[in-house]
Amino acid sequence: MASTTYMYLSNMVYFVGDSRTKQDDKQLLLGSESVFLNNIAKEILNGEDFSGTYSKLLTSPSVISINNRDVHYSLIDRTSCFNVNTLYDYF
Repeated sequence: MASTTYMYLSNMVYFVGDSRTKQDDKQLLLGSESVFLNNIAKEILNGEDFSGTYSKLLTSPSVISINNRDVHYSLIDRTSCFNVNTLYDYF
């Protein structure tokens, strides 16, 4: 009985630790997103045109450091996306 209790307790400790790690990673990601967006908004509001800001985004290092942890990001251009499912109706 003691070994069964220990097994359930160790599983519970593992799941709580895993959940806490996921929450910490989520908060880090949300924090880095707000830092990234605030920096873009500041540059645009300071009178720089968006084309200058856009070129800075493409040439800037793709790492944000928050609380001594690095968050790597990449920009994805979605201007040429289209819905593949619409092609199904025509073929």
